[in-house]
Amino acid sequence: TGDILVSMSQRLCFYPHGHAAIVIDGDKNKILEARSYEAGSCVCKQSKWSNLHSFVILRVKEDVIEELVNEGYENPTKSAAVYAAENLMGLKYSLLKDIRVLNDDTPQYTQCAQLVWYAYFKVGLDIDENRGIIVKPKDFLTSDVLEIVQVFGIEPDKILKMRNE
Repeated sequence: TGDILVSMSQRLCFYPHGHAAIVIDGDKNKILEARSYEAGSCVCKQSKWSNLHSFVILRVKEDVIEELVNEGYENPTKSAAVYAAENLMGLKYSLLKDIRVLNDDTPQYTQCAQLVWYAYFKVGLDIDENRGIIVKPKDFLTSDVLEIVQVFGIEPDKILKMRNE
């Protein structure tokens, strides 16, 4: 629960892009993702990701969790998953609307990486590596607060090279 799934093998027509999701209940195989304009943000089975050509599982580093807990925050992985499940389900899909909503209001629109980022941001952790205007799945792969738990279908050296660029 709280892990982040990232695939860089998704395509829109011929344009390669990534996709991201957050595990909201690891015991029940449930993830939350912003899938498409029709579906918006919805709960899916985590096992559907095993059909993808490649993906990476990321997790907040233990020392980051420990530091946040020492500062009085709750464990961000569980808190982000709970926040996502309770507040980010059923949002409309958009690549540009509500990007980087930082106030107390829940966004009405989201895209896959923004949904994952926002869940963590609301519990005190910015997981976007470059802190840019638009959050992309690749930003999670290079984030210094996340660690790689498992890699499927991608050469680990390519991910390490991305992280070191």
